[in-house]
Amino acid sequence: LVLMIFGAVVAAGTSVAVGGAIVADAKRLAEQAELLRTTLTSIGDAVIVTDIAGRITDMNPVAEALIAWTKALASGQPIDNVFRVIDEQSGGPATTLVTIALNAGDVVRPARPGVFITRDRVVRSIDQQASPIRSKQGKIIGALLVVRDISESRKVAAAMQVSEVRYRRLFEAAKDGILI
Repeated sequence: LVLMIFGAVVAAGTSVAVGGAIVADAKRLAEQAELLRTTLTSIGDAVIVTDIAGRITDMNPVAEALIAWTKALASGQPIDNVFRVIDEQSGGPATTLVTIALNAGDVVRPARPGVFITRDRVVRSIDQQASPIRSKQGKIIGALLVVRDISESRKVAAAMQVSEVRYRRLFEAAKDGILI
């Protein structure tokens, strides 16, 4: 009888210890998930996460504002349906960097900035980079797309170029000397 009681006490103690470890693991996982969510929300660039098939699984608020899609509407959608990149030279659709990164298995940057069309049909100049997301074992399980809206800086650069051309023409056309 004493052995049966001892065995029951040991079994109960083991159950409590295992249950406590599970609770601690669950708490640690919840804390890690919160840290990742907070980090994603805090990044100043648009960040879009996809699965291995290129379907959107997550995005930060900057991405929602930039592409004019909510996370709820974009989740599960193929990246090409939500993030429509245009080739500036041809005007036709371009392959998204996510697709290239998933196929190449490496970080991908375009040779030059590009443009894309938002859900509400606004054309934006962008700089972007995509990289595969790998599991602990090194297997590609998705992709991460980071996008920065450079529309305003491109407008400023274009205005500066126009201003420089005007100044140069004025200087070259002057009949009298100009003292600067």
